[in-house]
Formats: sequence, C-alpha cells, structure tokens
Amino acid sequence: MLGWTLDRWGRRQLPKHPPAAIVLLGCPPRLDGTPSPALLRRCKAAYTLAQRFPDARVMVTGGGIPTEASCAAKALCELGVAGDRLVREEQATSTEENARFSRDLIGDIPVLVVSDSYHLLRSKLVFRRYFSQVEVSATATPWLWRAWLREGVVVGMYGVRGYLW
Repeated sequence: MLGWTLDRWGRRQLPKHPPAAIVLLGCPPRLDGTPSPALLRRCKAAYTLAQRFPDARVMVTGGGIPTEASCAAKALCELGVAGDRLVREEQATSTEENARFSRDLIGDIPVLVVSDSYHLLRSKLVFRRYFSQVEVSATATPWLWRAWLREGVVVGMYGVRGYLW
C-alpha cells in the first residue's frame, strides 16, 4: 500500500518554477551499455523538460560499469539534447549520493529532479537536504508492484539512517 501511495503522490507533482538544472536520477543500464527501459523512460522525461526549460543544465547521475550517467548522456544526445548542456556525476550508487555529489558539482541552485513516480517523494526529501529549492517530475512509469514494494522498504531504511530530514 505504501508503494502505491508513493506512486500516486509522484504522479501528481508538476514543476512550478523554471529550474537552473534538471537532475536525471540514474538506474542501471543493460550490460551492453544501452539504457534499460526505466533509464530510457527517465531520459525521455528529462528530454521533454529540457525542451520546456531551454536555459536549464541537464545533469545525469549514477555510477556503475558502464556508468548510469554516461549511458543517460548518450541517450539524451541521441534524443537531441546538446552535449554542452550536460553535466555528469558518475560516482553515485544511491539517491543520497546522487544528491550529495550533484550539490558538489553544481552548487545550491534550483533543481528539478526526474525519476520514476514511486521514487519521487524519497528523492525530494533527500535532495532538500542539499538544495534549497527542489521540485520533482515523474516519468510515465508503468504499474510495477515489485518496485513499489522495494521503495516502501527503502523509504524505511532511509528514514532510519536519517537521510530524509
């Protein structure tokens, strides 16, 4: 039930202010370096937002081999985002690290965080620890009961660790 509620909350979030940066949260690509379906959804959502907010930088985040950030950057360029708009954060392995490392690279500027709808509440709470102005925007996330279940558990873990406040 918690995962479903998080998903519904995320789907209702709409950006109200132009961001200085659009932060695309990574997720693991396929082993051949192509975007997973989830990463491609996030890239398409970030591309749409990049068109809507042409002055915003577009930050791609996430480590791994290949890095989530490099895979997302390639997909965004193929969709039509200019390479000089992209900022890469290629070390993070968690949402908390995405926020912390992003702040190290771009400073405290208004950000619009892009992820799957069920992941947005946690993302917003974590990013607010590092950025003074945070908005979120959801991808067109399909019905994923396993992701909802996982997110419910991870929200609890982040709460216990103090990452949400």
